[in-house]
Amino acid sequence: MKDILLKSIGIAFVVGLAQWVFPWWGTASVAAATFALIYVNQTATKAFLSGFVGVGILWFAYAYYLDSNNASILSTKIGELFQLPNYQYLFLITAVFGGLLGGLSSLTGFSLRKLF
Repeated sequence: MKDILLKSIGIAFVVGLAQWVFPWWGTASVAAATFALIYVNQTATKAFLSGFVGVGILWFAYAYYLDSNNASILSTKIGELFQLPNYQYLFLITAVFGGLLGGLSSLTGFSLRKLF
């Protein structure tokens, strides 16, 4: 568990830096490259969970940061549009999508490492 947490922090840091330069798909490239080149001797489950947790937390925090800068105006309107019970569910949805992107990308990098 400690191993997954440390790798999640590393993935979140590297992906966070890359997102200043690349668009959203840069997350997939960087997470895959990180697991293909840096994190070796892992299992597929650890690769997926590390990417899922790292990128999911990063996207959750960034969505919360952006929402707090505009006093929740946009997220409240989007929550009403999708008939969510609370606009804060958008943060959870964003984290799940980001987590799936990071997890599958890390798993792809892991698989590429095993292939070569």
